[in-house]
Amino acid sequence: MYTLPPPPHSHHMHTLPMEEQPPVRPPAAAPEYYYNLMNSDDYCQRIMSEPMPLGMRFLPTDAELVRVYLRQKLILGSLPRGFQKLFLDVALYQHNPQELIGQYFLNIDRSRNFLFLGSRFFNFLLVCVAMHQQLEEHQEDWYFFTPRCRKYLNGQRPERTAGDGYWKAVGKDTPVVENNGEVIGSKRVLDFYAGRHPGGVKTEWKMHEYLTKEQNDCTLETPAAGSTSMQLNEWVLCKIYRNRRSAKKRKTTDHVEDDDDFFSFDSFLM
Repeated sequence: MYTLPPPPHSHHMHTLPMEEQPPVRPPAAAPEYYYNLMNSDDYCQRIMSEPMPLGMRFLPTDAELVRVYLRQKLILGSLPRGFQKLFLDVALYQHNPQELIGQYFLNIDRSRNFLFLGSRFFNFLLVCVAMHQQLEEHQEDWYFFTPRCRKYLNGQRPERTAGDGYWKAVGKDTPVVENNGEVIGSKRVLDFYAGRHPGGVKTEWKMHEYLTKEQNDCTLETPAAGSTSMQLNEWVLCKIYRNRRSAKKRKTTDHVEDDDDFFSFDSFLM
């Protein structure tokens, strides 16, 4: 039988019957226990199978991108269904970034016909406006799995040509490090240039390219004698985003700047 609870600020202790007593908490586990748990394959698969709560943004760290998503892609061949819309399998280097985002994420169909206008130029303008509005409304980061090919047979340099432009590396690779100091992969930052190398124009598009430590070790190996394969990596993980700060800086220095970096006339007027 319960007794009345003590008044506020009372020094009398209110106790529950034995059958209502809360369970005794187990002793706190060592930090290594939680670290090993979060790095286990079962934990990663369980986390990725749960739906994302409404209002939450997908902002994984570099270590999470390598350890959870890229590693799972390489081991299992695919991610759980709920994450396949966040990480698309594409031939990334066959497209410039604005075409890539518009086609695969924003569902902009550049072959769409606006017959009532009767003009391909107006058709182009409508597609540009629709794409610009959707880019402003959608997330700023887009994730892809893509194969990498060699620039030269038996060489180690990757091919960076992409559509009507090319990606250019900025600095050296950065190690991706876990909280315990373990190096699990690498990240390389690249800028997209519109036009042909080396006279391209730098745009606001940037990319982070992630590889696992095992992939880096394999890339450093010399290809087998007589090999004719141009594939450098089966899958790497890429995050593409727009550097809005650089875009604003360019607009303040040049008020009549065209948006040729953002929209390619040739890509839409084909």
